[in-house]
Amino acid sequence: MLIVPIEKNLSLKHPPIILFFIVLLNVCVFFFYQSGEDTTIQQSLKTYQEEQFFDDEWEYVQEHLTNTDQIALLDEFELLNTDQRYDELHFRTLMLPDFFSFYRPFAISISNDGEFDQKIILREEIDQAISSLSFIRLGLIPREHSAITFVTHQFLHADFLHLLGNMFFLILCGFAVEAAIGHIRFLMFYVLSGITGGLLYMVVDLEGVQPLVGASGAISGVMAMYLAIFRLQKIEFFYWFFIFIGYIRAPALAILPLYIGKEVYAFYNDIGSNVAFMAHAGGLIGGSIFIGLSYIFTPDIFNREYIEEDQTHDPKQEALSLLYQSVERYNFSTALKLSDNILKEYGDDTDIAFLRYRLLSIDKNKEFRQSALELLSQTSIHTHHLQKIESIWKENPDIQQDLNDDTLNQLGTALCELDDPTTAATIFNILKNKNSQHQLLGIYARKLSMRYQTLKNNIKKEEYESIAESLLENRT
Repeated sequence: MLIVPIEKNLSLKHPPIILFFIVLLNVCVFFFYQSGEDTTIQQSLKTYQEEQFFDDEWEYVQEHLTNTDQIALLDEFELLNTDQRYDELHFRTLMLPDFFSFYRPFAISISNDGEFDQKIILREEIDQAISSLSFIRLGLIPREHSAITFVTHQFLHADFLHLLGNMFFLILCGFAVEAAIGHIRFLMFYVLSGITGGLLYMVVDLEGVQPLVGASGAISGVMAMYLAIFRLQKIEFFYWFFIFIGYIRAPALAILPLYIGKEVYAFYNDIGSNVAFMAHAGGLIGGSIFIGLSYIFTPDIFNREYIEEDQTHDPKQEALSLLYQSVERYNFSTALKLSDNILKEYGDDTDIAFLRYRLLSIDKNKEFRQSALELLSQTSIHTHHLQKIESIWKENPDIQQDLNDDTLNQLGTALCELDDPTTAATIFNILKNKNSQHQLLGIYARKLSMRYQTLKNNIKKEEYESIAESLLENRT
């Protein structure tokens, strides 16, 4: 479920100076400070496994987690060991923030030869490399938190998609909040929202060792501020709930409990997720409180002219609203005509093209087949559309043969970015079995190898790396 406010358009009369600074800072931290950390992790894990450190440490891992009352985490580790999911188990052992300091005295006490002494030195080097990682040094770890990490964790991100998603929502709401309350207060409330998000994340699991990183808490605060600024004023929202997509007008504050409830519900029901739901909830609560207190004690800070300004929406948005309303009412024939008109009037739009594909799937005529082929044959596929494109591939095995080698290669290469690269590997094998001579097939194989390396699947990683080397050598 997605509901986002879209009442205001960016205006040069109210330049988002602080918003631009925050986005730039996050981007620079990710690309210049955090760059290369994946390599550090991979090299450390590889050495750890090659030297078989875990065989010596497993009983001490169990003892350490027992002594520190991390029973739930111990249960997870033992399950990983029973299921022989060793890559994940070894990785999570390396990430335990205080394990090596516990284990080191035991390792030294049982050392009886030079070879073992060298292993201790090597293990210390691995621990130092892991300890230098940004999310270990500056992420918010409930069990070992410090005051500074309540701020620094807000400017770190786990990966590029994490950064991209956060910056999208920050820009979507941030410029309006900054215009409404001013630059300095926007910066102050942004950071404080991130802190309240971090506090709630810590409070619900004081013994947790999973580092919190990301601007999500602060951005949740910005979204809450957006709603609190408009209070009971009816504003425009875009929503997406399963197949239902459209625009609604609703009192701003009516959506805030829905936001908070969604995060709390997910926290208790989406077990095993890496999403910091309570950090989101904490940010939402913090942002709404800061704006509420400002209305009570400093009401003159608000730019009421900007807040109350009525803005008209562009024709495309109105057309989209009609389209989504037709879908909601199950008036699919009208919705199909509207989608055709929008694509003709405003050009390619993958989201609308995918909705048209779904509408055509009701009858599955010739247009449906052509629609599927066009979506699969896109020369450029945005990351947030990849899962939709993969679903079209899986749903239409009968038209896969109509795709030429160029299209298959570009489609499979794009799908390598998905969390599960199985479909990308399937498409690669189709090309390989056809004895395709496509000039980019070697690069495709290398990309698959890199994706499996990220997933710590060394068998697949080596398999596709070997294929890539062979194909690239043949090209030369």
